[in-house]
Amino acid sequence: ILFSIISEYIDQKEEYRKAFQPFKDNPETFFRYFSDHDKERNILYNQVQTWIIDKIPDINRLFIKLIFAFGDPDLYHPARNRLLGEVADPEDAYLLNIPFKELSEAEAEDEASKFLKSLGLLLTHHHQCMIICFDQLENLYTPEHKRSFGLMNQMIFNESSAILPLAFMRTLYWEKFEEILDKSVIDRLGMNQVDLR
Repeated sequence: ILFSIISEYIDQKEEYRKAFQPFKDNPETFFRYFSDHDKERNILYNQVQTWIIDKIPDINRLFIKLIFAFGDPDLYHPARNRLLGEVADPEDAYLLNIPFKELSEAEAEDEASKFLKSLGLLLTHHHQCMIICFDQLENLYTPEHKRSFGLMNQMIFNESSAILPLAFMRTLYWEKFEEILDKSVIDRLGMNQVDLR
């Protein structure tokens, strides 16, 4: 996704096209080259971030900042952890140049929703989609786990585009889920059932 954003930006900038030619269809070479050229990478990343935020105004700025930090070898791990919802410690927050704040449960849910929506906006913009596969759901023993699964799917259905959840479970187990899940989630997940033999 990061390479797609950068490629689209460069395609529109005549002054960059020639320099970018060796990397045109090779993200690995691009990221390897820029891992040794911090200054040039930071200048390019800042320009592209500003451009994509202007192009998709509803996108979450922190999400974009983390996506670009993910493309920096020195920031890869703290950015990845932050995108996964783990609260960065003060040192990681400093490296990422974001304020350190421990999120409440409601704030974490809100941020996750914004990140999912932003991911959907990026995927839609680049005419891509993502399928999220849920398997071994028999391991969700408690009603809280099942409710969390339902809330996550509700968030995907209602907040994001270009993301399709797919769940694998036995029919008897699905019937137990139906007792707990919101009707909208039951309808959306259950409407395209496939019998496997």
